[in-house]
Amino acid sequence: MQGRGHRFASLWRLTLTDGTTLRFTDHAQSLTFAGDAYSPMSVADVSAHRAEQGLRERNLQFIGYLTADEINFNDLRTGSYNGAEVVEFLVDWKYPWQGAFYTNTYFITEVSWTGETWEAQIDGLTTKLRQAKGLVVTRQCRHVLGDAGCGVDIASHAVTGEVTAVDEQRKQVQTDLTAYATGYFTDGLLTWTSGNNDGLSMEVESFVSTDGVVVFALPLDFDIAVADEFSITPGCSKTLDDCKGTSGDGGRPWTTNVANFGGFPHVPGTTTTLQTPNAK
Repeated sequence: MQGRGHRFASLWRLTLTDGTTLRFTDHAQSLTFAGDAYSPMSVADVSAHRAEQGLRERNLQFIGYLTADEINFNDLRTGSYNGAEVVEFLVDWKYPWQGAFYTNTYFITEVSWTGETWEAQIDGLTTKLRQAKGLVVTRQCRHVLGDAGCGVDIASHAVTGEVTAVDEQRKQVQTDLTAYATGYFTDGLLTWTSGNNDGLSMEVESFVSTDGVVVFALPLDFDIAVADEFSITPGCSKTLDDCKGTSGDGGRPWTTNVANFGGFPHVPGTTTTLQTPNAK
């Protein structure tokens, strides 16, 4: 692209959450910048850059095709690029060694695939600064099962199993987990260790002891087959009853975790706070 005597080209350095680094350019040929090679990538459309003042968001939207060898269909479907850091450089493609005209840093917040093109929403640094911080007061527990606040050693309660039948492809299966009580794995996490979904995880919407039926919260990315193996952990409904081990716990293995409960079950709701005295 020509402008004011310069030949502009955009370079993007993507650093995925697992540490993998990818480098691309919208130029027709590979460019070397700061000692690193940037491969051509076909981008059908990029939203206009905006120079905002203060902490206003500086975001971009990319729409492109699968033309770069490093970007593949499976990675797009499984969300491998979500949360990746994107550093953008604008350079003169003829003399990239002169340095960048400007540098911007973004984070990929969402990637979608239509079957023909991919679309990425990329948010600037100010988006992270504008996120709400602090303690949220709710009746349900604010902790994630197994984290430091929860205190439950969830990894020690993981069990393995395999698929015995597929009731609804990518959504519901039967397993060999018939020895566990109904509800034991509800709200838990299932991670595949073999098959088309190997390495991927999905939350469990419900578990029924009869036939070991597992229903997933969302459809899986790839088809499931009989004998596919997995690891699964019990779930938590984030209520005080789960920490007490009283009702609705499905026989889960922790029953004395009330001290770590991160909710406020006794906080009055809006109905109570809006009550007025009886004037009669």
